[in-house]
Amino acid sequence: MGPGVGEFRLKILVISPITGVSDSTLALRRKHLVQIASPETQVEVVKLKNGPASIESSLDEYYAAPELLARVMEAEKQGYDAVVDHCFGDPALHAARECVRIPVVGAGEASMMVASLLGHSFSVLTVLKETVPNVKRLARSIGMEDRLASVRYIGIPVLHLDENIQATRRAFIDTARKAIEEDDADVICPGCAALSAWASEWGEELGVPVVDPGGVAFKMAEALVKLQLTHSAKSYPRPPIKRRTLPLVAPST
Repeated sequence: MGPGVGEFRLKILVISPITGVSDSTLALRRKHLVQIASPETQVEVVKLKNGPASIESSLDEYYAAPELLARVMEAEKQGYDAVVDHCFGDPALHAARECVRIPVVGAGEASMMVASLLGHSFSVLTVLKETVPNVKRLARSIGMEDRLASVRYIGIPVLHLDENIQATRRAFIDTARKAIEEDDADVICPGCAALSAWASEWGEELGVPVVDPGGVAFKMAEALVKLQLTHSAKSYPRPPIKRRTLPLVAPST
């Protein structure tokens, strides 16, 4: 039995930075995170009202940023202890850290760092061919390029991953085996936080660790709070106060 009303000591907000995810899927993600959360941790999972339906490009990441940043800042005001950016692309992660002093943890950065603790090399299995370059850039930006065995894609768009989970599983397992056998990957990172719930099960089938991106980011956020740690103000100084505007109507692409 979990804590009663008023017994939570930690509050963590998990933001799915897209609009296309259903409320039922959000509920399943919350259930998954509650199962791995400490008893004293309150878990809230939300999505964007305005932004991209899914994130599969740099353009999508930029469209997610305005509301994502607003949600992060509001979370700090509402007394949340940490925020999880529940997307492997880590959209607006560095900007979010500039805006608040509570920890903000991205699923992609957290996954790769944990993967590097579990084996000599890891492969990321992203969704589409078009998202491969972004994953490579992320690995390079956090100093993980030398540990990255490969980036492969399963060929299923984000919003179709849970339409037929067995088809997704087959594509993931087949691609992961190629990464293990042909690229010498010791660890597999699902390159989409939407695959978090199946990481442990698929890892048992593959015989190597499969990192749960959403779960790892969540537990890292929880640990940072408990250790009374947050990101450095020297690395992420407050942005200068100035006028900033956004277009009222997004340009066509």
